[in-house]
Amino acid sequence: MRRIFIGINISLSPESQQVLSRLKIELRDEPIRWEVPEKLHITLCFIGSVLPGQLETVCEILQQVSQEQAVFSFLLKNLSCFKRRGEPAVVFFDVAKGDELVGLAGQIKNRLNTTGISTNPGFNPHVTLARLKKLKNKPAFYAVMDQMRETPAQIVDVQKIMLYESVLKPGGSEYKILYEFNFS
Repeated sequence: MRRIFIGINISLSPESQQVLSRLKIELRDEPIRWEVPEKLHITLCFIGSVLPGQLETVCEILQQVSQEQAVFSFLLKNLSCFKRRGEPAVVFFDVAKGDELVGLAGQIKNRLNTTGISTNPGFNPHVTLARLKKLKNKPAFYAVMDQMRETPAQIVDVQKIMLYESVLKPGGSEYKILYEFNFS
């Protein structure tokens, strides 16, 4: 069985890379696991473990959706963080003007669900930059995040979706693109 998800690959602009570099410098004393540039993506739909027949069904649906989907854009803008049990857990770039992204994710989930393939509930589009363990200095972390929260907007053009395999390793997940589905 393979552990899979559907997403959009993200390449940061030079301005967004500068923001990320500065953030890494500001938070260098914290136990943070930064995502490598090759892993940056937006998860449209996490599926989890699938059997070979289910993988074929997922591919058929993604092919159909991509043939019906026009190229669109959204913005990456501003830094934020998710909390887990009240503690900062994930630092990310937020998405703005992402209505088409939300619509695409909903369309994929609806089609998968009609075939009996369950997906993760909800959709909060973002690009994960880092995962946090227990912070050494929470007030300093929040001060840096507040200071750097507003970032220049990056336009992201979406021309295809990817089917990824996620392999769990001791040092974190490894992602492999299994298939790409170009939009019409």
